[in-house]
Amino acid sequence: MKKNIALLTCCIFILFTAFTCDSPGLTPQIVRIENKTNDTIHFVCENPRLTSSEFFSYKHHGRAHMIQPNSFTVIGISPVPYELVDFIFLTQTILNKYSEQEIIDNDLLHYQTYNYSMLESNNYTVVYTGEPQDSINIIEEQYEK
Repeated sequence: MKKNIALLTCCIFILFTAFTCDSPGLTPQIVRIENKTNDTIHFVCENPRLTSSEFFSYKHHGRAHMIQPNSFTVIGISPVPYELVDFIFLTQTILNKYSEQEIIDNDLLHYQTYNYSMLESNNYTVVYTGEPQDSINIIEEQYEK
């Protein structure tokens, strides 16, 4: 099993590197997304921040990722040092309980926002615990100091 995960990680990295070669000076990074809940989650990694309706557009077009409970996945991103990267999460429980329109109207998505240095200091790991954590406030506090 560990061999398969390592092989999958290598393949994703190679594929992602192949698609980002035209970005001189940027090093593609593999980011580990951990689901620390007992619920399946759907997520999108994007910049700039998506609205709830844009999230569903991504989901309907197969651009949202899914992680089983207490599991993880890896994705490749090309972080730009001074830009923010949003990770937008939606739990399967919310998806089952509310209509798409209710989720959009009440913005029931959870957001986590990182800059390049935050991702780097977290060893390129994003952890979803089920709590809304809009880390944009943390970033703003860092720039105020």
